[in-house]
Amino acid sequence: MRRKPLKRVNPERRARNFAKHYLSEEYVWWIHSLPCLGCGGGQGDIHAAHVRSRGAGGTWRDIIPLCADCHHTQHTQGWGELESLYGLTKDAAAAEAAQLAAEWGDKWTTEL
Repeated sequence: MRRKPLKRVNPERRARNFAKHYLSEEYVWWIHSLPCLGCGGGQGDIHAAHVRSRGAGGTWRDIIPLCADCHHTQHTQGWGELESLYGLTKDAAAAEAAQLAAEWGDKWTTEL
């Protein structure tokens, strides 16, 4: 029995989705240059973490910098654990994400 070949990825759709969820590579690199919003660490692997998941409609305006450990904690144990460890609530993270997006908007002119 022959298997159906996998669908090819539509590059235009991939670019639109990337722009919707991450804005641009430059924005992601800028987020990676910031210290972790959870533990405050600036060393190591910083992730561009979404406060509101992409599946729930999260966009690039919902991105915060989290180190690999804090990002893993966010996904496996939730915001309650980040709050108990570092005092970072989901509401505070969302406010910080909005502030970062506004700060980026002041630096760059971007049309979406």
